[in-house]
Amino acid sequence: MDATSSISTPTGNNNHTAYTTTTTTTIPPFSSSPIRPPKIQPSFFDGTGPLDCKSVQEHIQHLTLILRLLDTHKFFVKESKCVFATTRVSYLGHLLKGGTVAPDPDKIQAILLWPKPISFTILWVFQGITGFYRKFIRSYATLASPLTDLLKSSTFIWATNVQEAFTKLKNILTTTPVLSLPHFSIPFEVETDVSNIAIGVVLSQEVHPIAFFSKKNFVQKCKLAQYM
Repeated sequence: MDATSSISTPTGNNNHTAYTTTTTTTIPPFSSSPIRPPKIQPSFFDGTGPLDCKSVQEHIQHLTLILRLLDTHKFFVKESKCVFATTRVSYLGHLLKGGTVAPDPDKIQAILLWPKPISFTILWVFQGITGFYRKFIRSYATLASPLTDLLKSSTFIWATNVQEAFTKLKNILTTTPVLSLPHFSIPFEVETDVSNIAIGVVLSQEVHPIAFFSKKNFVQKCKLAQYM
């Protein structure tokens, strides 16, 4: 049975321009040794193995090592899914560029064109898609709270506060911040915020946000002393 994996070089960090290659690899059922270039130590982001390159020459050297290793182990790549010497990569609804990550503009445009839901199913799909990008939105759980409450209701009533949340959520996605990729040699900063609606957290490094986290509070928990 074949499996599929991705190998790519990252867009680097803030100190230099990097060059990126994305390939899709077909993996045979058996392998005699791990697939790892001897002089390259990749890190991983969302299942993609980035290789940090500071120049075109270094990028070519990395490519040569990778392709030779794949050839040695009888691996194959699909040419139509390969991109070489690029400073940006679109991957799983995200755009990686220059040590940063942002939502894919095409996905955001689709959300902006989303019509007003007329059923629980359509609303559930909409919230699922926007929730996929919640790490880019500060206080997402608070903003989406009216939509979440409606999904828990037994009757679909599109009230004014639900429409306001729907519109605001779509608009705010057009102004989401570009997040930095984490550097594990730099201290992380954690900022927290709590309200009677939700709990929010911002993870950042050197004032640059890496991700936003939020979770809506349960009604039962809000009645407890520690939440009041």
